[in-house]
Amino acid sequence: YVQVDESDNSLKLSDNIFAKFGTQSDIQIGHNSSVLLSIYDHYNHPVLFRNLTNDKDIEFQVTSAGAQHQMLLFDASTQRVGIGSASPDQKLDVAGVIASQQGSAGRVTGLNLVNTTNAANTEVGITMGVVDTHNTACDVSLVAKRTAANAGSDFFIELSDSAGTATERFRIDEDGN
Repeated sequence: YVQVDESDNSLKLSDNIFAKFGTQSDIQIGHNSSVLLSIYDHYNHPVLFRNLTNDKDIEFQVTSAGAQHQMLLFDASTQRVGIGSASPDQKLDVAGVIASQQGSAGRVTGLNLVNTTNAANTEVGITMGVVDTHNTACDVSLVAKRTAANAGSDFFIELSDSAGTATERFRIDEDGN
C-alpha cells in the first residue's frame, strides 16, 4: 500500500514498494524483505547526499541492542569526518582500530603518507601518543624529512617528553647511514 499520513506529514510505503523519481525511474528509494533500505540510481550516476542548511551535519546511525550508535558523521561546521566519533578533532577522526589487509603476497601498504612537495625540510610523519598516569601526553614520532629540494629523505625517530619537548633518538640518512 501507499498511504499519506497527515498526522506526521509522511508518505508510507508497504514492503516491496519503491518511490521512483524521474521519467524512467532514475532514482529509487524503498525497502524489501532482504534489503531494509535501498537507494540507487538507474543510470549508475553518483548518488548525492546533501544538507543545504548551513552548518548542519549529515549522520549515519544504526541501532544495536536497542541503542542508537553514530557510525559516520560529516561535521558541516568544521568540515571534518568522524567514524565512530561524534566530534571529530581532525579532518578524518576514527574512534577505534583501523585495519588494513592485503590478500596476496607482498608489502602491505594500508597506510601511505605522501609529501607531495619537493621543497627542502618538509616532513611527513606518524605520531603515536600515549597518556601517562598524570594525563600528560608522551609521543613517539616516525618522520621522513626531505633533505633538500628534489632530493631524498632522512628517516628519524623522535620522542616527546611530558613537557612536549621533542628529542631525536635515531636517524637513518638518505644514503642509508
